[in-house]
Amino acid sequence: MRDTYIKPLILAENDLAEGVYTASGSGSASYSVSSAGSWGNGDSTSTAQFSVTIESSGSVTDTWTVTLSASGGSLQSISGSWIYSNSGQASVSCSSSQVIISGTGTSASGGFQVVYTGDSLTLS
Repeated sequence: MRDTYIKPLILAENDLAEGVYTASGSGSASYSVSSAGSWGNGDSTSTAQFSVTIESSGSVTDTWTVTLSASGGSLQSISGSWIYSNSGQASVSCSSSQVIISGTGTSASGGFQVVYTGDSLTLS
């Protein structure tokens, strides 16, 4: 028995439409951040390591952003990140005075390292 190939047919009509649904919502994300130590790099910068846990609640899209303000030092860059989301993705970026952690999913945990100048670094 031989199967017959049937070429797919594409219809282009104004009366046909496929629905696209978007979800939006509001919620909150709670987080905890703790310092895991810092060390000098042998030049004018130091590196600090932080661990983070984020729990999202109530958002339909489960998209969240946590912004941490830096004090005591000026952020230069993120030198490493290992934040894992339970059902999505997460990323870390920084400006000279903030660390921005954003992602999707209902929770995330892990850590990151920042390179900074100054005597110390506190994130809150």
